[in-house]
Amino acid sequence: MFIKKLHTPEGVRDYTPEEMETRAHIENGVADLFRSFGYREVKTPTFEYAEVFENKGSVSDKNIYKFVDRDGSVISLRRDMTPAIARLAATCYTDADMPLRLCYFENMFRSNAGNQGKQREFRQAGAELIGASGICYDAEILVLACESLLKAGIEDFEICVGHSRLIPALLNGVENCEEITAALADKNYVLASELIKDADVSENVKTVIYRLPQLIGDLSETEEAEKLLEGTNAKEYITYLKDIYTLLGDHGKYISFDLSVIGSMDYYTGIVFRGYVRGIGFSVIDGGRYDNLLSQFGMDKPAVGFALKVSDLMKLHINGSNTDTHISISGNDPVKVINIGQKLRESCNKTITYAFEHGNKYLNHVHIGEKAEIDLEGKHFTCEADADEIAKTIRRES
Repeated sequence: MFIKKLHTPEGVRDYTPEEMETRAHIENGVADLFRSFGYREVKTPTFEYAEVFENKGSVSDKNIYKFVDRDGSVISLRRDMTPAIARLAATCYTDADMPLRLCYFENMFRSNAGNQGKQREFRQAGAELIGASGICYDAEILVLACESLLKAGIEDFEICVGHSRLIPALLNGVENCEEITAALADKNYVLASELIKDADVSENVKTVIYRLPQLIGDLSETEEAEKLLEGTNAKEYITYLKDIYTLLGDHGKYISFDLSVIGSMDYYTGIVFRGYVRGIGFSVIDGGRYDNLLSQFGMDKPAVGFALKVSDLMKLHINGSNTDTHISISGNDPVKVINIGQKLRESCNKTITYAFEHGNKYLNHVHIGEKAEIDLEGKHFTCEADADEIAKTIRRES
């Protein structure tokens, strides 16, 4: 018998203290990084008027949660942070404030059809650079994306970069352009090759479409495509990607090029990128340039940014806090134990947990009797049962 009150709905879940410590570790590191680049944290409502997200090239309407408010307004749970940030920027700031560097740490909500193993509530961190266009700002965002993964404790990753205007430029005027684009978005290169075969485009363009699965990799792949597209409108976008690479310096080792990348959000107008890590079969970073989105909120400003999928990174269990770094404290006199415990928190900058009746809870433990018996990292020490003496021992030995 299935008892609903003992379970969570499909697509949502509980998080244990250990998992929350891992999340805090990731987010604290990324928050410090964002601040060091000049990005300031903002917060938007969990739910907004549905118009904020509608017709923004955002998540499909079939994957959103909507409800009708008491005044009859249609409300939507936050499903994508970028339109919410665009609304905030357009209504709270002026030209004099540009460029804006904003960041966030928020939960998103999407009703994934059939669930497909995806969470319907998930955590993201992100950075948005608003009011600045140009190759240097695109490079800044790519560097920040790389550094975000490094701050999260990940070193084995790859950022795949493309340009949202490359494929449309290649297929300009082609009758079945939308079908080919959809096939490329799904990485169905066989179908895309079949569809382009009889299209009214040059053989070089067809060759690029045929070879897209091979034109993924380092700078040499873009150079080959650049030669094939000499004299076409698409060549300038490949040149742009090459120029970005030269600005990335040491971060270039994390970059690969995928000329078939098409952003998951239709509002992208320039570079598009996705980040992948070993152990997760889908992107953990999605980002790109979206120069037209803010105009839909009354502010015609360029923008570029990315989202980091914190919930997915947590699955790697990277660098989470370990309860063995805590210190438990016990003793026969509860008042003395409480007082000494508080002084140790203040003087040692440690997590101190009381263990009045249950003995040693952690590897590191202090027992207050006539003397203080201290166990730290498998070593035993004895000192006076005095907060200052205990603190000196902990600081010296840990």
